[in-house]
Amino acid sequence: MVSASLHEAPAAPRRIWAIEGLRAWLAWTVVLAHVIQICGIDRLYPGMWLTQFLATEAVKVFVIISGFVIANVVLARRESWLPYITRRAFRIFPIYLLLLPVGAATMYLAEQALAFMSWSQLPGYKYDDTVRATISSVEARPAAHVILHLLLFQGIIPDSVLDNSQTSFLGPAWSLSLEWQFYLIAPLLIWMLCRRGWSLVAIGTLASLAIAYRIGAFGHFELPSFFPAIGYLFAVGIASRLVFDALKRADFHATALACACVGAALLFQPLFAIGIWGAFLALLVGAAKDRHEKLGRAATHALFETRFATAMGARSYAVYLAHWPVIQGLAFLILPLAPFTQWQAFAVLAPAVIVATALLAEALHRFVEKPMIRVGAALASRQNAQRAYAGGAA
Repeated sequence: MVSASLHEAPAAPRRIWAIEGLRAWLAWTVVLAHVIQICGIDRLYPGMWLTQFLATEAVKVFVIISGFVIANVVLARRESWLPYITRRAFRIFPIYLLLLPVGAATMYLAEQALAFMSWSQLPGYKYDDTVRATISSVEARPAAHVILHLLLFQGIIPDSVLDNSQTSFLGPAWSLSLEWQFYLIAPLLIWMLCRRGWSLVAIGTLASLAIAYRIGAFGHFELPSFFPAIGYLFAVGIASRLVFDALKRADFHATALACACVGAALLFQPLFAIGIWGAFLALLVGAAKDRHEKLGRAATHALFETRFATAMGARSYAVYLAHWPVIQGLAFLILPLAPFTQWQAFAVLAPAVIVATALLAEALHRFVEKPMIRVGAALASRQNAQRAYAGGAA
């Protein structure tokens, strides 16, 4: 529960550069895990399932970060919903819409590449079934898939209603749909969590939605792409931002206790993701609290705040969305060249995917993402000015 006094936010958003570095680590963890997945190493070699677990937890940490960052922006800007959602839309839609048809094409390339994966015939390999089931679902109801993806609502439809809705065309975009659902209601959720009475209502609602999701009240989802599934993780990020300044003024024990309380409040499972975020937050708080503490500052800078780390973090969104069609396209181009074993395929694909994804992400960030963010900011500023003028005229 957070008192209303914490609603008094700084006048402008403060960028925490270490978060950009953390995003870079998370995005590339997902990239590596997906290369391992397409080579079948995760299911056919003991212990390699850990790579997929880490990728899953990385996405959950992304969710928490989103709650933190959006709370920081909403509390600082204090603008109405329309300018806020305009900024958000121009932040995520341009790259997504550009890559959507690319993903639709590489989905078919991935199916063709299966013929050159000797391991695709092994019983433990599941990716081949997923590709074929996805194509079958898209071809059976193409209009439904296209409309849902254009609106970024593919994540709200259970598999029991539209099979493979969440991951058709552009697989990683299932979590982008989840983000968009959060963006639409984030100002209201943040407003509620900032107020003592309403925060209880918000927490109770999120808990009830999570329980309803887990008992199947919303249907079956292969992935937690519907907001009720892990809405409470967004709340963890929001709560982290609301108490961040207070934690920096506290001693180490108070900081540890606050992080432990946030973790204990989450009874629904993702303790690893919470632990990663708690450790990261404690590192940030400790570094901010005592800038003369050399070890903490050095660790924070080396891991998250170098120029390279923050630059990669700024491109993490493009990396996250672009890497999947890159993997599928390169598998189609490279695997027919020789009768690769799984590890040979990984050894060839991994560096090619890393280089191609980095280059594509750089182009998308420089020529699409940054210009469109500026357009969104200009439109939001105009909307704010019009609202201010209308208010003054009234």
